[in-house]
Amino acid sequence: MGVSDPIVRGEREPGWVSDSRPLEGWHEGLRLAATLIGLGLMLIGFYFAIRLFGDIYSGLKEPERLTPFIESWERSSAEKAWT
Repeated sequence: MGVSDPIVRGEREPGWVSDSRPLEGWHEGLRLAATLIGLGLMLIGFYFAIRLFGDIYSGLKEPERLTPFIESWERSSAEKAWT
């Protein structure tokens, strides 16, 4: 006496296994795309952090270089306050 079902005996695979295989590639591709987008955003953030801290450092090292920038920022914020 044995099992009559060929799937249980291991003679053939169930149909749902073969249907899910094409989706695995799509799922992996989506994960790869999300990973690449995330890495790109991290690199952009790293670039702007370096620029920000570099500007802060140069402002602390040579404050006279930032005077025109600060004055233009004051004028701009004062104009926005009146509108």
